[in-house]
Amino acid sequence: MISFRYIGETHHLKESEKKYFPSSKLYEDTNRSTLVSITNSILGGEDWLKSVNTFIPQGTWLNSIITSKKRSFFFDKILPIKNKIILDIGAGWGQSTIPLAKENIVCAIEPNDAKLDFIQAVAYQKQLTRKICCLGANFLDIDFETNFDVILSIGVLEWVNKFYNGNQREDPQSLFLSKCRESLSKSGKLIVGIENRLGLKYLLGVNDDHIGVPSIACLEKSLAKKRFHENFKKELHSFTYSYEEYNEIFHLAGFKDITFYAALPDYKLPEVVVPISEFNNYICKNKIIAEHDGSNGSSLKNNEELFSLYQSFAKMNVAHYLVPSFFIVASL
Repeated sequence: MISFRYIGETHHLKESEKKYFPSSKLYEDTNRSTLVSITNSILGGEDWLKSVNTFIPQGTWLNSIITSKKRSFFFDKILPIKNKIILDIGAGWGQSTIPLAKENIVCAIEPNDAKLDFIQAVAYQKQLTRKICCLGANFLDIDFETNFDVILSIGVLEWVNKFYNGNQREDPQSLFLSKCRESLSKSGKLIVGIENRLGLKYLLGVNDDHIGVPSIACLEKSLAKKRFHENFKKELHSFTYSYEEYNEIFHLAGFKDITFYAALPDYKLPEVVVPISEFNNYICKNKIIAEHDGSNGSSLKNNEELFSLYQSFAKMNVAHYLVPSFFIVASL
């Protein structure tokens, strides 16, 4: 059973249970009617994968993000997790929740209740209902009394500012990391999947994954905000950082042991994940891993040039600063 406080009131969430607290800020990568149709199809007995393919065509970026087995690559190949109590923040379509529930108890927290309905429908079909509980809320609005063995933030930290409702004098991402630390057990781990703002492809003009335009998000935060506002007359709300910057903000949030992994072509659909300390050697000895535009999945035309530059930087022992994205494992 998961215990937490919401607006000062204590609640308990049992296995297979769902509690929902409406939020005005949701991450939506498809419309609600499509989500509901997919879920109803699954509940009607259709295989979950076939249902997704019916409403979100195969070959599209979103379909790959939802269905690819690469989504669990890190946990399958690099850091297996068994017999733990896990919190999956921003659980989305359950890409981490579902596979990890096979050998763990998972609490999926996600503000979009329609996505939680999808997760529950898939869990029922896979006979994992008793291994998953669902909480419809914004993580920053919840104070967990349960301490988790593992907390996941896969593709979430960069978006925290967009969905923050609190005091604007506080840094939402720092608050988020501190809250994660407070919600961990003493031996617990926070696992983050996120882009590197100084990824080589971004420095060469590839679109940022979050805003879909080049040459802004790779800048230092204050200048990126300025350039984005100049170009689009609105505020920039998604922020990624460099290797050194992540090290700093994780330490400031109270994490002491921080391990980085390089993810190629990115953390979303990884094909290769290596400890950051081994990345330069890996590049010197292995063939190219083709990268893509992380905003739409399209292939890059300059992969040969990218790899040539990676090799040059690897020989200088600095290519690890330029990887496209990271998995970060942080503990107390």
